[in-house]
Amino acid sequence: MKRICILFFLLACTASGKLRSQPAWTLDQAIRTGRQNNLLLAIKSQEINRSRALVNSYQDLDKTSFYFLRDQNNITETGYILNTVGASQHFKLPSYYRMHKKYLESEVAVTESLKDLASYELEKNISLVYHELIYLETRKKKVEQIDSLFELYRLAAAKRFDRGESTLLEKLLADNKKSEYELALEQLQLEIRQAYQQLNYLIRDSSDKTIVVPDSLDLLTAIPPAAGGQPGQEVLERIHLARQSELDWEKQKWKPEMTAEYFMGSNIFNENKFYPGIQIGLALPLWKKAGRAMIDAKTAGHEIARMEADANRIRLQTQYRELLLQAGKHRQAIDYYNRQGLALASQIQRSADLSFRQGILDFFQYVFAVEEVSRVLLNELAARKSYNETIILINYLN
Repeated sequence: MKRICILFFLLACTASGKLRSQPAWTLDQAIRTGRQNNLLLAIKSQEINRSRALVNSYQDLDKTSFYFLRDQNNITETGYILNTVGASQHFKLPSYYRMHKKYLESEVAVTESLKDLASYELEKNISLVYHELIYLETRKKKVEQIDSLFELYRLAAAKRFDRGESTLLEKLLADNKKSEYELALEQLQLEIRQAYQQLNYLIRDSSDKTIVVPDSLDLLTAIPPAAGGQPGQEVLERIHLARQSELDWEKQKWKPEMTAEYFMGSNIFNENKFYPGIQIGLALPLWKKAGRAMIDAKTAGHEIARMEADANRIRLQTQYRELLLQAGKHRQAIDYYNRQGLALASQIQRSADLSFRQGILDFFQYVFAVEEVSRVLLNELAARKSYNETIILINYLN
Protein backbone atom coordinates (compact mmCIF):
# COMPACT_ATOMS: atom_id res chain seq x y z
CA MET A 1 0.00 0.00 0.00
CA LYS A 2 2.85 2.34 0.85
CA ARG A 3 4.53 1.66 -2.51
CA ILE A 4 1.27 2.38 -4.32
CA CYS A 5 0.94 5.72 -2.54
CA ILE A 6 4.54 6.65 -3.40
CA LEU A 7 3.97 5.68 -7.04
CA PHE A 8 0.78 7.70 -7.18
CA PHE A 9 2.58 10.70 -5.68
CA LEU A 10 5.38 10.50 -8.29
CA LEU A 11 2.89 10.23 -11.14
CA ALA A 12 0.97 13.20 -9.79
CA CYS A 13 4.17 15.26 -9.55
CA THR A 14 5.12 14.30 -13.10
CA ALA A 15 1.69 15.27 -14.44
CA SER A 16 1.79 18.50 -12.49
CA GLY A 17 5.22 19.29 -13.94
CA LYS A 18 3.92 18.70 -17.46
CA LEU A 19 1.00 21.02 -16.86
CA ARG A 20 3.29 23.70 -15.50
CA SER A 21 5.67 23.36 -18.44
CA GLN A 22 2.85 23.60 -21.00
CA PRO A 23 3.27 26.88 -22.91
CA ALA A 24 0.56 29.47 -22.46
CA TRP A 25 -0.43 32.61 -24.34
CA THR A 26 0.12 36.02 -22.85
CA LEU A 27 -2.02 38.74 -24.39
CA ASP A 28 0.98 40.35 -26.13
CA GLN A 29 2.09 37.01 -27.57
CA ALA A 30 -1.43 36.27 -28.81
CA ILE A 31 -1.69 39.66 -30.53
CA ARG A 32 1.77 39.37 -32.06
CA THR A 33 1.08 35.86 -33.37
CA GLY A 34 -2.32 36.91 -34.68
CA ARG A 35 -0.77 39.74 -36.68
CA GLN A 36 1.81 37.40 -38.16
CA ASN A 37 -0.71 34.71 -39.18
CA ASN A 38 -3.77 36.74 -40.11
CA LEU A 39 -4.71 36.31 -43.78
CA LEU A 40 -6.60 39.59 -43.95
CA LEU A 41 -3.46 41.50 -42.93
CA ALA A 42 -1.49 39.56 -45.55
CA ILE A 43 -4.06 40.60 -48.18
CA LYS A 44 -3.82 44.22 -47.04
CA SER A 45 -0.02 44.05 -47.40
CA GLN A 46 -0.41 42.85 -50.99
CA GLU A 47 -2.86 45.66 -51.68
CA ILE A 48 -0.27 48.14 -50.41
CA ASN A 49 2.36 46.61 -52.73
CA ARG A 50 -0.06 46.89 -55.64
CA SER A 51 -0.83 50.54 -54.86
CA ARG A 52 2.86 51.38 -54.58
CA ALA A 53 3.55 49.69 -57.90
CA LEU A 54 0.82 51.78 -59.56
CA VAL A 55 2.53 55.01 -58.48
CA ASN A 56 5.12 54.43 -61.21
CA SER A 57 2.33 54.52 -63.81
CA TYR A 58 1.67 58.24 -63.29
CA GLN A 59 3.44 59.13 -66.57
CA ASP A 60 0.78 57.40 -68.63
CA LEU A 61 1.86 58.73 -72.02
CA ASP A 62 -0.26 57.84 -75.00
CA LYS A 63 1.12 55.34 -77.48
CA THR A 64 3.42 56.75 -80.14
CA SER A 65 1.82 56.60 -83.60
CA PHE A 66 3.88 55.59 -86.66
CA TYR A 67 2.44 56.01 -90.10
CA PHE A 68 3.13 55.86 -93.83
CA LEU A 69 1.55 58.49 -96.08
CA ARG A 70 1.28 58.64 -99.83
CA ASP A 71 -0.76 61.61 -100.98
CA GLN A 72 -1.15 62.71 -104.58
CA ASN A 73 -1.27 66.29 -103.39
CA ASN A 74 2.16 65.88 -101.86
CA ILE A 75 4.54 65.96 -104.84
CA THR A 76 8.07 67.20 -105.36
CA GLU A 77 9.32 69.85 -107.74
CA THR A 78 9.99 67.09 -110.30
CA GLY A 79 6.34 66.08 -110.21
CA TYR A 80 6.61 62.78 -108.36
CA ILE A 81 4.56 61.82 -105.29
CA LEU A 82 6.45 61.70 -101.99
CA ASN A 83 6.36 58.65 -99.75
CA THR A 84 6.12 60.04 -96.24
CA VAL A 85 6.99 58.21 -93.01
CA GLY A 86 6.27 59.87 -89.69
CA ALA A 87 5.70 59.54 -85.96
CA SER A 88 3.34 61.50 -83.74
CA GLN A 89 3.02 61.80 -79.98
CA HIS A 90 0.33 63.25 -77.72
CA PHE A 91 1.47 65.09 -74.57
CA LYS A 92 -0.43 66.35 -71.57
CA LEU A 93 0.72 69.28 -69.48
CA PRO A 94 3.32 68.56 -66.74
CA SER A 95 0.75 69.49 -64.07
CA TYR A 96 -1.40 66.53 -65.22
CA TYR A 97 1.35 64.01 -64.43
CA ARG A 98 2.16 65.76 -61.15
CA MET A 99 -1.49 65.59 -60.02
CA HIS A 100 -1.78 61.99 -61.20
CA LYS A 101 1.22 60.97 -59.11
CA LYS A 102 -0.17 62.79 -56.08
CA TYR A 103 -3.48 60.94 -56.46
CA LEU A 104 -1.78 57.54 -56.73
CA GLU A 105 0.32 58.31 -53.63
CA SER A 106 -2.85 59.25 -51.75
CA GLU A 107 -4.33 55.86 -52.66
CA VAL A 108 -1.23 54.21 -51.18
CA ALA A 109 -1.87 56.13 -47.96
CA VAL A 110 -5.48 54.87 -47.93
CA THR A 111 -4.43 51.21 -48.33
CA GLU A 112 -1.83 51.63 -45.56
CA SER A 113 -4.43 53.07 -43.20
CA LEU A 114 -6.84 50.24 -44.09
CA LYS A 115 -4.20 47.72 -43.03
CA ASP A 116 -3.67 49.64 -39.77
CA LEU A 117 -7.42 49.52 -39.21
CA ALA A 118 -7.56 45.75 -39.83
CA SER A 119 -4.67 45.22 -37.40
CA TYR A 120 -6.40 47.46 -34.86
CA GLU A 121 -9.66 45.50 -35.11
CA LEU A 122 -7.80 42.20 -34.83
CA GLU A 123 -6.04 43.38 -31.67
CA LYS A 124 -9.36 44.51 -30.18
CA ASN A 125 -11.07 41.19 -30.93
CA ILE A 126 -8.17 39.18 -29.50
CA SER A 127 -8.23 41.33 -26.35
CA LEU A 128 -11.97 40.83 -25.92
CA VAL A 129 -11.75 37.05 -26.32
CA TYR A 130 -8.66 36.84 -24.10
CA HIS A 131 -10.33 38.72 -21.23
CA GLU A 132 -13.51 36.70 -21.78
CA LEU A 133 -11.41 33.58 -21.16
CA ILE A 134 -9.93 35.07 -18.00
CA TYR A 135 -13.45 35.83 -16.78
CA LEU A 136 -14.72 32.33 -17.59
CA GLU A 137 -11.74 30.64 -15.93
CA THR A 138 -12.13 32.82 -12.83
CA ARG A 139 -15.87 32.16 -12.72
CA LYS A 140 -15.18 28.46 -13.07
CA LYS A 141 -12.95 28.55 -9.97
CA LYS A 142 -15.68 30.23 -7.94
CA VAL A 143 -18.37 27.82 -9.14
CA GLU A 144 -16.05 24.89 -8.34
CA GLN A 145 -15.68 26.19 -4.77
CA ILE A 146 -19.44 26.40 -4.38
CA ASP A 147 -19.86 23.01 -6.02
CA SER A 148 -17.39 21.41 -3.60
CA LEU A 149 -19.24 23.03 -0.71
CA PHE A 150 -22.54 21.52 -1.84
CA GLU A 151 -20.82 18.18 -2.35
CA LEU A 152 -19.81 18.18 1.31
CA TYR A 153 -23.29 19.00 2.46
CA ARG A 154 -24.85 16.53 0.04
CA LEU A 155 -22.82 13.82 1.75
CA ALA A 156 -23.79 15.22 5.15
CA ALA A 157 -27.48 15.29 4.19
CA ALA A 158 -27.27 11.69 2.97
CA LYS A 159 -25.73 10.57 6.25
CA ARG A 160 -28.31 12.47 8.29
CA PHE A 161 -31.08 10.87 6.25
CA ASP A 162 -29.61 7.42 6.75
CA ARG A 163 -29.54 8.04 10.50
CA GLY A 164 -33.10 9.30 10.43
CA GLU A 165 -32.09 12.82 11.47
CA SER A 166 -33.53 14.57 8.39
CA THR A 167 -36.30 14.23 5.87
CA LEU A 168 -36.17 12.88 2.34
CA LEU A 169 -36.92 16.38 1.05
CA GLU A 170 -33.71 17.70 2.59
CA LYS A 171 -31.68 14.94 0.94
CA LEU A 172 -33.36 15.49 -2.43
CA LEU A 173 -32.75 19.23 -2.21
CA ALA A 174 -29.05 18.63 -1.51
CA ASP A 175 -28.82 16.25 -4.45
CA ASN A 176 -30.60 18.73 -6.72
CA LYS A 177 -28.35 21.66 -5.78
CA LYS A 178 -25.25 19.53 -6.39
CA SER A 179 -26.61 18.52 -9.81
CA GLU A 180 -27.36 22.15 -10.68
CA TYR A 181 -23.78 23.23 -10.02
CA GLU A 182 -22.40 20.23 -11.87
CA LEU A 183 -24.44 21.35 -14.88
CA ALA A 184 -23.22 24.92 -14.45
CA LEU A 185 -19.62 23.67 -14.48
CA GLU A 186 -20.23 21.62 -17.62
CA GLN A 187 -21.74 24.61 -19.38
CA LEU A 188 -18.87 26.81 -18.28
CA GLN A 189 -16.42 24.29 -19.67
CA LEU A 190 -18.24 24.38 -23.01
CA GLU A 191 -18.12 28.18 -23.02
CA ILE A 192 -14.38 28.04 -22.31
CA ARG A 193 -13.83 25.62 -25.19
CA GLN A 194 -15.84 27.85 -27.48
CA ALA A 195 -13.82 30.91 -26.43
CA TYR A 196 -10.57 29.04 -27.09
CA GLN A 197 -11.84 28.17 -30.56
CA GLN A 198 -12.50 31.85 -31.19
CA LEU A 199 -9.04 32.75 -29.92
CA ASN A 200 -7.37 30.10 -32.08
CA TYR A 201 -9.34 31.34 -35.08
CA LEU A 202 -8.17 34.92 -34.53
CA ILE A 203 -4.58 33.86 -33.90
CA ARG A 204 -4.74 31.13 -36.57
CA ASP A 205 -3.00 28.70 -34.27
CA SER A 206 -4.23 25.12 -33.82
CA SER A 207 -2.08 24.23 -30.81
CA ASP A 208 -3.47 23.32 -27.40
CA LYS A 209 -1.87 26.31 -25.71
CA THR A 210 -3.98 27.92 -23.01
CA ILE A 211 -3.83 31.47 -21.67
CA VAL A 212 -2.12 32.89 -18.63
CA VAL A 213 -4.91 33.11 -16.04
CA PRO A 214 -4.18 35.49 -13.14
CA ASP A 215 -5.37 34.84 -9.61
CA SER A 216 -8.11 37.44 -9.96
CA LEU A 217 -9.84 39.44 -12.66
CA ASP A 218 -7.88 42.68 -12.44
CA LEU A 219 -9.37 45.93 -13.70
CA LEU A 220 -8.01 47.48 -16.89
CA THR A 221 -7.07 51.12 -17.38
CA ALA A 222 -8.66 53.37 -19.99
CA ILE A 223 -6.44 55.14 -22.51
CA PRO A 224 -7.62 58.56 -23.78
CA PRO A 225 -8.51 58.47 -27.49
CA ALA A 226 -5.87 61.05 -28.40
CA ALA A 227 -3.15 58.83 -26.97
CA GLY A 228 -4.31 55.57 -28.54
CA GLY A 229 -5.24 56.90 -31.99
CA GLN A 230 -8.28 55.94 -34.06
CA PRO A 231 -7.38 54.19 -37.33
CA GLY A 232 -10.98 54.26 -38.56
CA GLN A 233 -11.01 58.05 -38.47
CA GLU A 234 -7.56 58.08 -40.07
CA VAL A 235 -8.94 55.99 -42.96
CA LEU A 236 -11.74 58.49 -43.56
CA GLU A 237 -9.34 61.45 -43.38
CA ARG A 238 -7.04 59.85 -45.93
CA ILE A 239 -9.97 58.99 -48.19
CA HIS A 240 -10.96 62.64 -48.01
CA LEU A 241 -7.46 63.67 -49.10
CA ALA A 242 -7.51 61.04 -51.86
CA ARG A 243 -10.81 62.41 -53.21
CA GLN A 244 -9.28 65.91 -53.21
CA SER A 245 -6.30 64.63 -55.19
CA GLU A 246 -8.64 62.80 -57.55
CA LEU A 247 -10.58 66.03 -58.13
CA ASP A 248 -7.39 67.98 -58.85
CA TRP A 249 -6.30 65.29 -61.29
CA GLU A 250 -9.70 65.30 -63.01
CA LYS A 251 -9.45 69.04 -63.59
CA GLN A 252 -6.10 68.54 -65.31
CA LYS A 253 -7.67 66.09 -67.78
CA TRP A 254 -9.73 68.87 -69.34
CA LYS A 255 -6.93 71.36 -69.84
CA PRO A 256 -5.27 71.95 -73.26
CA GLU A 257 -2.84 69.29 -74.47
CA MET A 258 -0.06 69.26 -77.01
CA THR A 259 0.72 67.10 -80.05
CA ALA A 260 4.08 66.78 -81.76
CA GLU A 261 4.75 65.11 -85.09
CA TYR A 262 7.91 64.45 -87.06
CA PHE A 263 7.84 63.14 -90.63
CA MET A 264 10.10 62.68 -93.63
CA GLY A 265 9.27 62.25 -97.30
CA SER A 266 11.29 60.81 -100.17
CA ASN A 267 11.03 58.77 -103.37
CA ILE A 268 13.36 57.09 -105.84
CA PHE A 269 12.97 59.80 -108.43
CA ASN A 270 14.56 62.67 -106.53
CA GLU A 271 18.16 61.47 -106.29
CA ASN A 272 17.55 60.21 -102.73
CA LYS A 273 16.60 63.65 -101.56
CA PHE A 274 14.70 63.80 -98.23
CA TYR A 275 12.05 66.28 -97.18
CA PRO A 276 11.84 66.40 -93.34
CA GLY A 277 9.07 68.17 -91.48
CA ILE A 278 7.68 68.84 -88.03
CA GLN A 279 4.23 69.67 -86.81
CA ILE A 280 3.20 70.94 -83.37
CA GLY A 281 -0.42 71.25 -82.37
CA LEU A 282 -2.67 72.16 -79.46
CA ALA A 283 -5.67 70.03 -78.41
CA LEU A 284 -8.50 72.02 -76.88
CA PRO A 285 -11.62 70.67 -75.13
CA LEU A 286 -14.27 72.29 -77.31
CA TRP A 287 -17.08 70.16 -75.88
CA LYS A 288 -16.93 70.80 -72.15
CA LYS A 289 -20.20 69.29 -70.98
CA ALA A 290 -18.71 65.87 -70.22
CA GLY A 291 -15.74 67.47 -68.48
CA ARG A 292 -17.96 69.62 -66.27
CA ALA A 293 -20.07 66.57 -65.40
CA MET A 294 -16.99 64.57 -64.35
CA ILE A 295 -15.64 67.46 -62.28
CA ASP A 296 -19.01 67.94 -60.61
CA ALA A 297 -19.13 64.21 -59.78
CA LYS A 298 -15.61 64.25 -58.32
CA THR A 299 -16.46 67.40 -56.35
CA ALA A 300 -19.50 65.63 -54.88
CA GLY A 301 -17.35 62.61 -54.00
CA HIS A 302 -14.87 64.89 -52.24
CA GLU A 303 -17.66 66.57 -50.29
CA ILE A 304 -19.15 63.18 -49.33
CA ALA A 305 -15.76 62.02 -48.00
CA ARG A 306 -15.42 65.21 -45.94
CA MET A 307 -18.92 64.82 -44.48
CA GLU A 308 -18.29 61.14 -43.64
CA ALA A 309 -15.10 62.06 -41.80
CA ASP A 310 -16.90 64.81 -39.86
CA ALA A 311 -19.85 62.53 -39.05
CA ASN A 312 -17.55 59.77 -37.82
CA ARG A 313 -15.66 62.24 -35.65
CA ILE A 314 -18.92 63.28 -33.98
CA ARG A 315 -19.93 59.62 -33.60
CA LEU A 316 -16.64 58.79 -31.89
CA GLN A 317 -16.99 61.68 -29.46
CA THR A 318 -20.55 60.66 -28.58
CA GLN A 319 -19.67 56.98 -28.25
CA TYR A 320 -16.67 57.83 -26.07
CA ARG A 321 -18.88 59.76 -23.64
CA GLU A 322 -21.43 56.93 -23.59
CA LEU A 323 -18.75 54.34 -22.89
CA LEU A 324 -17.34 56.46 -20.07
CA LEU A 325 -20.80 56.59 -18.47
CA GLN A 326 -21.18 52.85 -18.94
CA ALA A 327 -17.77 52.21 -17.38
CA GLY A 328 -18.71 54.50 -14.50
CA LYS A 329 -21.86 52.46 -13.89
CA HIS A 330 -19.90 49.21 -13.72
CA ARG A 331 -17.22 50.82 -11.54
CA GLN A 332 -19.91 52.00 -9.14
CA ALA A 333 -21.10 48.41 -8.76
CA ILE A 334 -17.54 47.16 -8.23
CA ASP A 335 -16.90 49.85 -5.59
CA TYR A 336 -20.08 48.82 -3.77
CA TYR A 337 -18.99 45.18 -3.64
CA ASN A 338 -15.49 46.15 -2.48
CA ARG A 339 -16.84 48.58 0.07
CA GLN A 340 -19.46 46.38 1.70
CA GLY A 341 -20.95 43.71 -0.57
CA LEU A 342 -18.07 41.21 -0.38
CA ALA A 343 -17.59 41.82 3.34
CA LEU A 344 -21.29 41.17 3.99
CA ALA A 345 -21.15 38.03 1.88
CA SER A 346 -18.18 36.79 3.89
CA GLN A 347 -20.01 37.47 7.15
CA ILE A 348 -23.11 35.69 5.84
CA GLN A 349 -21.00 32.68 4.90
CA ARG A 350 -19.29 32.45 8.29
CA SER A 351 -22.52 32.97 10.19
CA ALA A 352 -24.38 30.41 8.08
CA ASP A 353 -21.66 27.79 8.54
CA LEU A 354 -21.59 28.31 12.31
CA SER A 355 -25.38 28.38 12.70
CA PHE A 356 -25.79 25.28 10.54
CA ARG A 357 -23.25 23.32 12.58
CA GLN A 358 -24.96 24.44 15.80
CA GLY A 359 -28.35 23.41 14.45
CA ILE A 360 -29.78 26.94 14.49
CA LEU A 361 -30.32 26.89 10.71
CA ASP A 362 -31.98 24.03 8.92
CA PHE A 363 -30.70 22.85 5.56
CA PHE A 364 -33.11 24.98 3.55
CA GLN A 365 -32.05 28.15 5.32
CA TYR A 366 -28.42 27.23 4.87
CA VAL A 367 -28.85 26.66 1.14
CA PHE A 368 -30.52 30.05 0.82
CA ALA A 369 -27.59 31.72 2.61
CA VAL A 370 -24.98 29.93 0.47
CA GLU A 371 -26.76 30.86 -2.75
CA GLU A 372 -26.97 34.49 -1.62
CA VAL A 373 -23.21 34.49 -1.06
CA SER A 374 -22.74 32.84 -4.45
CA ARG A 375 -24.90 35.50 -6.12
CA VAL A 376 -22.82 38.32 -4.62
CA LEU A 377 -19.50 36.75 -5.63
CA LEU A 378 -20.59 36.02 -9.19
CA ASN A 379 -22.26 39.41 -9.63
CA GLU A 380 -19.09 41.16 -8.48
CA LEU A 381 -17.10 39.10 -10.98
CA ALA A 382 -19.62 39.90 -13.76
CA ALA A 383 -19.33 43.61 -12.95
CA ARG A 384 -15.55 43.37 -13.33
CA LYS A 385 -15.97 41.59 -16.63
CA SER A 386 -18.43 44.20 -17.95
CA TYR A 387 -16.12 47.00 -16.79
CA ASN A 388 -13.10 45.48 -18.55
CA GLU A 389 -15.06 44.93 -21.77
CA THR A 390 -16.15 48.58 -21.70
CA ILE A 391 -12.55 49.71 -21.12
CA ILE A 392 -11.38 47.59 -24.09
CA LEU A 393 -14.04 49.25 -26.26
CA ILE A 394 -12.80 52.66 -25.06
CA ASN A 395 -9.16 51.79 -25.73
CA TYR A 396 -10.02 50.47 -29.19
CA LEU A 397 -12.71 53.03 -29.98
CA ASN A 398 -13.20 53.08 -33.72
